Amino acid sequence: MQDSVERPITRLTEGELATARAIIAKVKWKTTTSKRYEKCPHSYVRQWAPEGITIPEWDQLADLVERGSVPGIWHDPSGKPHRYQYLVVDGYCYWLVQDILNRADVSTIQIAAPPLRSTYV
Repeated sequence: MQDSVERPITRLTEGELATARAIIAKVKWKTTTSKRYEKCPHSYVRQWAPEGITIPEWDQLADLVERGSVPGIWHDPSGKPHRYQYLVVDGYCYWLVQDILNRADVSTIQIAAPPLRSTYV
């Protein structure tokens, strides 16, 4: 894993990153409890029932995650690699799967390649 993973890795501007951080701070993340995910713990928030934020804020954060993400790889418990796009901010990685925003400790992913245009703050 690259040393730079500890800092935000994103294609967002500093202003967009500040907006993402402000929304992230308000979210009441739910922790996965399914046996399916017990070896890959993470948290999530659903678009149709976000807690701590409004649906428009969820949509805005999802847009920022999509636009600011960089390629990464997550290995499931069997070791199989899965490629997703991640926004890496303040020790967490964020990714979008349909109507669910997910977050996990940044140590659970490997950044596949450096972003084309980055903001490291």
